[in-house]
Amino acid sequence: MKWLEDTHPRESEKFSDIADKLEPVLTRGLPSTKDAQRSADLLAHIGWAYFLRLRNGAFGLDPVVSYSKAGSVYPHNPFAQAMWGHWILWNHGKLMDASQHFSSALASGRKRNFVHRWQLAALFNCPDEICAEEILRVANDIRNEHGTIGEDAKVRIFDLYYDRTFSSNPASNHFLNAIPPASHVTTFRWLFDGLPFGDSKSDLRTGYLAALQEAAGQRDDALANYRALRARLPKNRGSLSDAVDLGIKRLSSAH
Repeated sequence: MKWLEDTHPRESEKFSDIADKLEPVLTRGLPSTKDAQRSADLLAHIGWAYFLRLRNGAFGLDPVVSYSKAGSVYPHNPFAQAMWGHWILWNHGKLMDASQHFSSALASGRKRNFVHRWQLAALFNCPDEICAEEILRVANDIRNEHGTIGEDAKVRIFDLYYDRTFSSNPASNHFLNAIPPASHVTTFRWLFDGLPFGDSKSDLRTGYLAALQEAAGQRDDALANYRALRARLPKNRGSLSDAVDLGIKRLSSAH
């Protein structure tokens, strides 16, 4: 099961090559366990093996059959429900439908880091703007639960800010306000303060933080960050430079 969860094909190897080897092991394990929870775990991972095989062109497999069986054996199974939610968004289904499965997975009280990892992976594959906002909500929940997010996922979350942060008025930006503004500042710093960015991304990080602080009413902190960027950036050089000038103008006139 762990191998299927962390599948990393080597060169010339496909996801299905690994799934083809592991699925029979899971299937053989089903009759030998009398524990309902363990049976549901195995069924969920058999469904995931189907998904990996489908990714490489297999036909006639339906992961939902296994996920559903797992749920009937042991309701709220975290693996089955998280994988089911992932499947829905993979197939461009509704976020509301997927969220019900992720909520069911979290209700189990088991494997919360696993569930959040699959939830984020599913949301990253969703092109809808509401999914970008949901990613922030999930990250905020993980922080509040003292969970962890991998560095690769953090970088993907950071990239969401690029086209969504510098509007004419940060307070009216739906993305910035997907979670309470003060919490967004805290979550942003929790996610990105420790990442080893180069100068360009460090400047973006400071600009994003300033916009978040402004939206949260933390005017002095926001103005200080805008001014620090103004001292570093050439004038009239793109959206970040323009946002810095507008931010300084807005916050200076409010003092």
